[in-house]
Amino acid sequence: MQIRTDSNYTYREDVIEQAADFYDCNRTKAVISVCEDVPRLVAGAR
Repeated sequence: MQIRTDSNYTYREDVIEQAADFYDCNRTKAVISVCEDVPRLVAGAR
């Protein structure tokens, strides 16, 4: 999978880097971790 970070999507690169720093891993693993964690966080907040 590729995530566009060109043109109007340059902000994504910063957000993905922030996630990688937070999870202390590479960008690919960070995106996967976020995708796995967000549904649980939302469910917990409800």
